[in-house]
Amino acid sequence: MDIGQLTEFFAPVKERLKSFHEFVIGEGLSPVHAAVGFVIGLQEVDAAVCGVNNLRQFLDILDSTPVSRERFERFAITDESILNPVKWRA
Repeated sequence: MDIGQLTEFFAPVKERLKSFHEFVIGEGLSPVHAAVGFVIGLQEVDAAVCGVNNLRQFLDILDSTPVSRERFERFAITDESILNPVKWRA
C-alpha cells in the first residue's frame, strides 16, 4: 500500500515503513517481493498464505526468491496491534 494511504492508526510506524519502501526500491525489489522473499528465506517457515490485490502482486509473489533476514532487521516491528490485522482500526 502506498504510504500516503495509511490511516492515522499506523502513524507510529509510518516513518519505518517509508524507510522500508525506500530501501527495497533502492535494492531493485518491489515491496511485495521483499516481504515474500523475507518470509520464504526464514528456515523456520514451511508455508505462507498470501492475499493479493492485483495481478502484478500475484506475479511478484510467484517471482519471489529468498532474501536474508539480516537485510531487514532494522525495519522490525514488534507491536502486536500493528502486526495482527485483526487488531487494525480502520
